[in-house]
Amino acid sequence: YKEVGLNVVGEELKAEARKQLDTEHGIKLKVMRSEQAEGAFAAIKEDMGFDRFHRRGLKTVKMEFLMVCLGYNLRKYHSWRLRRMAAVPHNMMS
Repeated sequence: YKEVGLNVVGEELKAEARKQLDTEHGIKLKVMRSEQAEGAFAAIKEDMGFDRFHRRGLKTVKMEFLMVCLGYNLRKYHSWRLRRMAAVPHNMMS
């Protein structure tokens, strides 16, 4: 049998979080976060061709996703580095 209870402290914390997120600043933060997260997931799916996990089990799926994220971050770093190198005159690089 299951026992159902109410977590009073948890409910109070959720109410406080909702109150803060419903402010003008909270709404801006939610919009900004959704745009950033959506952009990263879209790049992983479209640019990197990742559309499904090929592993089974939580541990191996987590590992696979971390590897995909590592690849995403390496691509971002590489493109940043290339832009930075292109902006620096060649005679200043040595």
